[in-house]
Amino acid sequence: MTTNRRWLIVMFVIGAALIVGVGGLYTAAKIEENDAFCASCHTRPEVTYYARSVEARVGKPVDLASAHAAVPQAVRCIDCHSDEGVRGRLGALMLGAGDAARWISGTSREPHVTTAPLGDGHCLKCHTPVLADESFDGHYHRLMPRWRELAAAQGAPYAGCIGCHSSHTTDGNAQAEFMRMQRTQQVCDQCHVVMKKR
Repeated sequence: MTTNRRWLIVMFVIGAALIVGVGGLYTAAKIEENDAFCASCHTRPEVTYYARSVEARVGKPVDLASAHAAVPQAVRCIDCHSDEGVRGRLGALMLGAGDAARWISGTSREPHVTTAPLGDGHCLKCHTPVLADESFDGHYHRLMPRWRELAAAQGAPYAGCIGCHSSHTTDGNAQAEFMRMQRTQQVCDQCHVVMKKR
């Protein structure tokens, strides 16, 4: 076999692998945009969350996730469960690929334990303006970046967005963005302890 022929075969194999790889990632990304697909493998308690989001589109939201699903642009599971940018989206795809491999191999467990909890970046993809709220009512949002830095420096807990805004519990106050006031008060107290130590 000539060198040119080998080179053509290698280029063909590389090209085919790229097409299959990119096509596979694109297909997976499109499939992950369908909440029903997520709930088809993540059955407990995700099926309950998915049912709430479907009901919220015609009724009244009962948790923060269903409130997000009920908005006109319909926030999907993957919109919150992937981090910022292309890197964040690829990270979510890789987590999904691992989940799929466990499901196919029969080693998947339900309820599925979240191995990548939501960080502030997941929320701030859409809610960045809250960090600039100058009102007293929004002071805790404005101070979150400082709180995170101080907490890390002191080894103190940092609750972040999900410390107050729990997406899937139904015990929150709808008028207060589905916050449960007892839990939120504990988060306020944590922050004030950290801020006093500086």
